[in-house]
Amino acid sequence: MPAVTCQARLNNYKRGQVTFDWEYWVSYKLNRVFWPNLTDACPRIGHSGFMGTSTANSDYTTNWVVPFKRTNNNFTFQGKHPTQDGGCNAIINDWTEGEDVFTGGYVWVKVTAKNKDNNIIAWDTLSANKILGSNPSPSDVIQYAQPVEFRAIIAHESDIKSNDFVQFNPNDRDQYYKTKVKNTVYKRWLMGWQFNPKGYPIYGPPNGFGLSQIDNSPSATEMQLWNWQANIDGGKNIFYNRMNAIKTKMKAHPTTNEEILKATYQAYNSDINTYPFFIWNPKNNQWDINPNLPNNYGQDVYNKYLKLIQ
Repeated sequence: MPAVTCQARLNNYKRGQVTFDWEYWVSYKLNRVFWPNLTDACPRIGHSGFMGTSTANSDYTTNWVVPFKRTNNNFTFQGKHPTQDGGCNAIINDWTEGEDVFTGGYVWVKVTAKNKDNNIIAWDTLSANKILGSNPSPSDVIQYAQPVEFRAIIAHESDIKSNDFVQFNPNDRDQYYKTKVKNTVYKRWLMGWQFNPKGYPIYGPPNGFGLSQIDNSPSATEMQLWNWQANIDGGKNIFYNRMNAIKTKMKAHPTTNEEILKATYQAYNSDINTYPFFIWNPKNNQWDINPNLPNNYGQDVYNKYLKLIQ
């Protein structure tokens, strides 16, 4: 989080010590759509309030450093994905990921001045623009996103036709999607200002955010939305969980490392049981590619992996 110092003073006040009560609020809304029909889903919403006090004598200037910490502050986070427990109405009223808070969005500040008798003598509120995310350098991501088998997912998910790894949108990014279910075609432009605004976590339907595009199993945490290292850590956990499940599922028959990786990549994107990448063919005594796959994610990421190890 940035270092933020707020200042205030009472003009022409000459009656001694003044106490300033501060509120620094950061709020965001992340719009989402359902997949595959691309209709609006409930947004993720976050409100973080950081509180504190400072003092000054008479009309001297006071300074207050915003404490981006969990202790003694206020949080409301709403809107798990509709498919998860609690759905759109799920509310979390605490920061549950350590003492340091990472968040972003619109900022407004309220300051209330009180005299030595604790009586309010003035107050003011103002908009303070936004806190936006900035992307890490490619070298930092490469060093952190190990091993290379996992980094292939990062490279595939966050590449927006550049050489950079993207946790946050570098600009308002418009995206066009077209899906087909049986004989029904769905298509929609997701406009950047609404779904992928500059400085906000990069979004991909239905619920993917950040470098790892952490989606529904589980959803990205608040820290994973606004901290790129936490996002990678979360994606890596999903990757290894999927790989362990794939190894267990496929252990009854001979497998190669290539088959394990392709199946793991596909499971990272979809579901291990509903859309497995491979189906065992007892007649030919081999793993065949599932003809009913909804996409070719497993092969696409494996191809990315081969390029990374060249």
